[in-house]
Amino acid sequence: MTALYVIVSVLALLGIYSFIETKLLKTTFYTAGSSRIPKELDGKRIVLLSDLHNTYFGNDNSKLMKLVADARPDMIIIAGDLINGRSSRKQFGYAYRVLEQLSEMKVPVYYSFGNHEYRVDGAFNNEGPFREYLDNCTKRSIVLNNASCGLENREAVDDTNHDQKVRETRIYGLNLPKAQFDMKVSAGLIKPVSYYVGEADRDNYNILIAHDPSYFEDYMKWGADLVLSGHVHGGVIRLPFIGGLLSPRYTFFPKIDKGIFRSGEGTMVASGGIGWHNLPFRFMNRPEVVIIDLKKNK
Repeated sequence: MTALYVIVSVLALLGIYSFIETKLLKTTFYTAGSSRIPKELDGKRIVLLSDLHNTYFGNDNSKLMKLVADARPDMIIIAGDLINGRSSRKQFGYAYRVLEQLSEMKVPVYYSFGNHEYRVDGAFNNEGPFREYLDNCTKRSIVLNNASCGLENREAVDDTNHDQKVRETRIYGLNLPKAQFDMKVSAGLIKPVSYYVGEADRDNYNILIAHDPSYFEDYMKWGADLVLSGHVHGGVIRLPFIGGLLSPRYTFFPKIDKGIFRSGEGTMVASGGIGWHNLPFRFMNRPEVVIIDLKKNK
């Protein structure tokens, strides 16, 4: 019985610690270097937020907002799952408030949806609560719902419109269908990235916000220079020298969990996320605000 008590006590302590860790928000720094970075982006800073899932840090998210403001970003990018995806106006209110707070920092805020936004009623016919959510978020941020825009251009354009003036930097928001999140990664994309956001102009520096980092190779083939992702929550539980334990697809040891990944001149940064859904649980995997400094390589 003594051994059983010890095991139960250890598990209880680990559970308590894992709950506490969900409150220990931190900042993580990366440098994305490439010779393709245009001069106007050299030295600029991106704050990447992902997978907030209606989570609060401090009263009115004061701790989260302080970390973002202290980073002095030149742009803020939200890579999906700002909400848990129900039609509750209370959840919508959380997102609206976060976007308002970020917009008060007087830098562009780009928001691309994840799989949880597409759980909102009406998401697949662009009606009802989803339409309401989309319209209200658009008033508070630059929403890229399978659309793109030029840097700091607050009017997103549909992916099918290719008559826009060529810009040195273009930001795309890729929103994959629900079936894509349920499939095994090895099956690849059902349809290419260009089906959703159009072809990438290689004369531009292309930033792709793609919630699921699993399709890194497809993003690079499309023509992304910088991919910003989340979704995997760092594997929820992280093991020393191994990495993340479990993916949202319930597969063990996902190849891409969080961190910075490179392919030639292309870079992807996958956030470990900020919040959670279902259970407040993280282990050796603190929630993070990701700060990315862009550097033009000679």
